[in-house]
Amino acid sequence: MLRTLRRNYPALSEYPDYYLLRQSTGSLAKANAEMEGRDGRSCRHSLEARLTKNYKGLLGKRTYLEAGHDDRHKELHPGRFMPGPLCTIADYWLAAKRSMPERGYDPLSHYDSEGAGFHHIIAAKAWATAHDPGATDITLGIFTQEAGTMGNSDSSFRHCMPQNLAAFKIVLSTARGVLQLVQPWNLSIMMLQLFLENNEYGYKYFTNAKEHVKSLMAFGDKILLMNAKNWQMDKPCLDAPAITQQWAQFTAGRPSDNRSRPSDGERHPNGSGHSGG
Repeated sequence: MLRTLRRNYPALSEYPDYYLLRQSTGSLAKANAEMEGRDGRSCRHSLEARLTKNYKGLLGKRTYLEAGHDDRHKELHPGRFMPGPLCTIADYWLAAKRSMPERGYDPLSHYDSEGAGFHHIIAAKAWATAHDPGATDITLGIFTQEAGTMGNSDSSFRHCMPQNLAAFKIVLSTARGVLQLVQPWNLSIMMLQLFLENNEYGYKYFTNAKEHVKSLMAFGDKILLMNAKNWQMDKPCLDAPAITQQWAQFTAGRPSDNRSRPSDGERHPNGSGHSGG
């Protein structure tokens, strides 16, 4: 019996045997829950204190990197694997601008896209454009499945349109993945994706599935273009507050019925499937 009590109420491990044997199961359950809560709070505060201590320990401290070689293939410099910077995203972007060629590095397509698990073939145009942070011809259309089957000289990438919201999410994830492989420091599409996710992809502003996806693509292209122009003008990329402001302008005048977005498979009130084309 004592072994069972110890197993059922592990937070009371420090309590003597006679205490466990004398208490009702209700009292033991209550005491165990209280101890677990106390331990949880103590652990959380301890972890927060540790994180703060580590941060303060970095202030004013520099890490000196040894000289070495990096061929981006077999020989990778250890500096690539340092933790991310603690500066603002804006400062991170501007530091990249000061350190890189104006139009980025020579484009390649030989990244491990298979290992990364991309949903479809990535267009050569997407790889080439992703290398240039100031490319004003960038569009989410180049990351679509349709674009992956088009000729490299085709200029109609902006007309490539996902069929539904689920497909749009794949396009956005693909764009983010490509950019992460090409420019690990560039968080612009990550911030766009997080903003749309946190705002339910603007579902409450659109009652028509096709209009919804078309509008999201237009908004994404607007943010990408603004970031490209900011790069050219030595200005920071749009962070979450700036994207929020642009979204407010983009949706100004649209009625909002304050509905929460249903799952991708649920239906729009006009009868069209939310995930239908």
